[in-house]
Amino acid sequence: DVVCPEGKYGVGCRYTCSEHCIGTCDSMNGECSECAVGWMGSKCMEECRYKSVPDNLYLYMEVVADVEVPRGCGLGTIFSQDKCICDKDPNYVRNNECKPDVEIAFESGNQVKNTIDWKWIGGTFRSVSETVNLKDKVYKVGRFDGTSSNLYIPFYNRNTEMRKKFTTEILFNPDNGKGNKQQILLSNCQSVNSRDAPFEISLLKDTQDIQITVEGVPSEVAGAEPPQTYSMTMKYKPDDWNKLEVVFNGEKNLLTARNLDLSGGVISDASTAVNNFLENGLDLRVGWCSNKGYFVGKMAMVRTYLCEPQLSVDVEPAAASSGNSNAAATGNLDTAAGSLEPAAVVADTPVLTELTTVVPV
Repeated sequence: DVVCPEGKYGVGCRYTCSEHCIGTCDSMNGECSECAVGWMGSKCMEECRYKSVPDNLYLYMEVVADVEVPRGCGLGTIFSQDKCICDKDPNYVRNNECKPDVEIAFESGNQVKNTIDWKWIGGTFRSVSETVNLKDKVYKVGRFDGTSSNLYIPFYNRNTEMRKKFTTEILFNPDNGKGNKQQILLSNCQSVNSRDAPFEISLLKDTQDIQITVEGVPSEVAGAEPPQTYSMTMKYKPDDWNKLEVVFNGEKNLLTARNLDLSGGVISDASTAVNNFLENGLDLRVGWCSNKGYFVGKMAMVRTYLCEPQLSVDVEPAAASSGNSNAAATGNLDTAAGSLEPAAVVADTPVLTELTTVVPV
């Protein structure tokens, strides 16, 4: 093989690396490890179109046709104006003080229990003999039939702490092509003041998307101002196990999520800027809301937190990764990836995702 001289790449070394590449230029494809200040892209040929947000390192603005659109950095990253990317957060470490309030375990005999403490949960599902191995833990499996199976968690009814921080992990295996077009994974179904859910995760069967929506308000006083609806979508695998991790942090104005396979590989991810707080909601429901469809498939674990456990990001994307369907059309950064279990090791560059905001009239 011919080794290109420094600054050249491609077949016959016919192409010249960008003058804005200050890192290593790949002799095969011209991709650069680091761009000069004010430049971006894999080959450092695009001028930076992202701007920092004062007093919030987790957000940035993308300039689209002279309009500044808010974006959110992915897990374990903060925005760097010099590098024009969401880069490693040096302060991103595991929060050992953050513990789940609820961990739903599916027991034999159609019994469900919270393995954490006294917080009561209830509902109906069908036990099956299947188990799932995730890292070093074995989980029993519950079957949701799409007609009556659902669980509820009264602990979150009007819980004002949920408005500030909320995290959930869901280990689920959805049936392919069965059930309603929209199927609830987790939702408090309606707020104290309206029939809109402050926090909701659902599956869109026809497109095989996970849809995550939150009702965000700028005031810490529930109902003081009309909420705005923020929504993002990302892919799931039907007839396969998915481990979804969703983190809402009102202090960072950030909603982040990723969906992993059992090996920890990334299937999809998303992140977006949101207003500071959630609307006050009622009970959290698993698998159903009265005005939306039942979930059809299997679950093995649901965890919920009123804090933000720092997510480890120490694995590579899965081979079948489909990215996320809300990636900004001009953004092309890889995502940080991993799971909640081990200590945090952060990947270099997260995905940039689209913000969808609906302002009620």
